[in-house]
Amino acid sequence: MRCRYCHNPDTWETGRGQEKTAKEIIDKCKRYRAYLKDGGITVTGGEPLLQIDFITELFQEAKSEGIHTCLDTSGITFSREQSVMKKCDQLMQLADLVMLDIEHMDSDEHRMLTGHSNERILDFAQYLSEKNVDTWIRHVVVPGITYNTDELLELGRFIGTLPNVKAIDILPYHTMGKVKYDNLGLEYPMGDTPALTKEQAIKARQVVLAGVSQTKKSNIDGGIIMEKVTKDMLIGDMLKEDATIAPILMAAGMHCVGCPASQGESLEQAAMVHGMDADELETKINEYLANK
Repeated sequence: MRCRYCHNPDTWETGRGQEKTAKEIIDKCKRYRAYLKDGGITVTGGEPLLQIDFITELFQEAKSEGIHTCLDTSGITFSREQSVMKKCDQLMQLADLVMLDIEHMDSDEHRMLTGHSNERILDFAQYLSEKNVDTWIRHVVVPGITYNTDELLELGRFIGTLPNVKAIDILPYHTMGKVKYDNLGLEYPMGDTPALTKEQAIKARQVVLAGVSQTKKSNIDGGIIMEKVTKDMLIGDMLKEDATIAPILMAAGMHCVGCPASQGESLEQAAMVHGMDADELETKINEYLANK
């Protein structure tokens, strides 16, 4: 795909970069084992499923070492063809988490944004639900394009039908990638589109969650009701019990909550790393839970 707001145009050309074996990558990962805690490896891109055979081998190596595996994908290569399904089935047996990007719920608008319709992507989301693979949905919110109540509600309604979805990442559109286009001599497709504000991102997430509640099978806003958090609780455990606290963490500046490595940090440790007041953050979360 060619997302108009892609901030990594330097990854578009295939056949570049350094060649590494799966074992070489895992051996390097093992050097940092002491820092991983409950974290692991995330494969991203570009589109990692263009190298599905290699990713499967890599995840096999990772699982043999007890390393958490995460796939960050657009799902655009998915189809129900037998040969594709066989490879996907093998990979999903090794994936602990999938982060799936959904750019737009309207197929025509999706084509305008990325050059492709969204049918394969939505079907891949359904497939992940069928396989009961833990999934986080990621959605870039762009002023004038996806910062739209109807579109966000529709996204939420779709997510609500997927019981395997554990979290939603609302990704505010930013312009930090523009300099890469300039350096590569490329025209920036988004022109002067302004960055999404923090307040708009919070509102967008609220609209998506409202859509989820209308068709709710998802665990995002359900499951065990967490009454209170403490500073010694792990971020991963908190989000597993109630993923709706994620926007509170993100609004405070903790945008790495989607990273598997952050899941093994306590609230106090994460606050310290990000220069936050752990007591204040704990209070905000507990006030939210009390009024939920």
